[in-house]
Amino acid sequence: GLIPTPETFSEAGLIIPVITFIFFAVFSTICAQFIIEAMQSIPGNKHFQGTVEFSTLINFYFGKKMHFLGQVILYLALQSANISSIIYSAQTMDNFIINFFKKSCGVAINQPGNSMFSLYCVDKMATENSPFGNQFMLVTLGYIVTFVFIFPVGFIKLQDNINLQIISFLITMIVFAVWIVLFCVNGLNPSYVPMVTSKCQEVVGVVMFNFAFVTTIPSWINIKKKEVSVQKSLWTSTITSVVLYVIIGYSAAISFQNEGTLNILSKLSSLNIIGRITTYIFSIAILMVSIPVFSIIVRNNLVQNKICGYKTATFFSHILPWICVLPFQTGTLINDVINWTSLLFVSTANFIIPIIIYL
Repeated sequence: GLIPTPETFSEAGLIIPVITFIFFAVFSTICAQFIIEAMQSIPGNKHFQGTVEFSTLINFYFGKKMHFLGQVILYLALQSANISSIIYSAQTMDNFIINFFKKSCGVAINQPGNSMFSLYCVDKMATENSPFGNQFMLVTLGYIVTFVFIFPVGFIKLQDNINLQIISFLITMIVFAVWIVLFCVNGLNPSYVPMVTSKCQEVVGVVMFNFAFVTTIPSWINIKKKEVSVQKSLWTSTITSVVLYVIIGYSAAISFQNEGTLNILSKLSSLNIIGRITTYIFSIAILMVSIPVFSIIVRNNLVQNKICGYKTATFFSHILPWICVLPFQTGTLINDVINWTSLLFVSTANFIIPIIIYL
């Protein structure tokens, strides 16, 4: 997502990330077109008359063994994006609680020799991803609030989420405009970001994660209106994304010095009241809104191909991700998880499987 992008510019420099963003924008759009053509090649779906999910394509074009492997990769790719959004949303919510209620609490898991669980509270917004620092938490108040607000939305039909997504986009554009002003007010120091460095190990993983939308293309095609141009929508979206990622990522990187970690939400929250408010709005408008969408898409893929029943699919799509995030609520381990899941699962599902299907 956008959150680790400034740190990518800070560590890898300007040129390599920009080139990587452009490459994956073009590549992901081409892969999306492969998927769309594969959907049209299914008998009776030339004009998208039927409902064809990504897993349907895997089932149609792959053999039995490869079909099972493809389904596993698809599930892990979609849920890795979902899990990262849940974590960042919960962390931002904890900062929100600290800001307005002076502290946030949670249940901590202690070292051996002490009581296994204890109440643990913090009253400062840390520069780390979570205000709880590296303290291992079973659950935090921010996590609970995020769950209460977001979990029920996952049971709304995907097409009923469209208006919410449009509102989310408009709010995001306003937030980005405010952020750019805040970056300028805080000061822009180009020396924070060199042109080129040798620390490019994480660039591909972070950038690739930002363009991991190919697996959601069939779900979008299934509910889009007939008059909507597929080609125009795809290219406009990816070009706009590249421009925004580069502008926001680079501006944040030259505005805030990297002091071991560069979490844009934490930096803006500690800047001033406007920064705090906009980070909370961003968390709600982008991160939280994306969570139920991914959950719905995962469930639809599981149910349509009869991989499991509705109730079992609901557990794997809506409940299991909230369990999986527990070890990653604090510290910076989530950054490593994003890099590895991007390279292993997201890359395969979004960029390799579409090519195999098309060929």
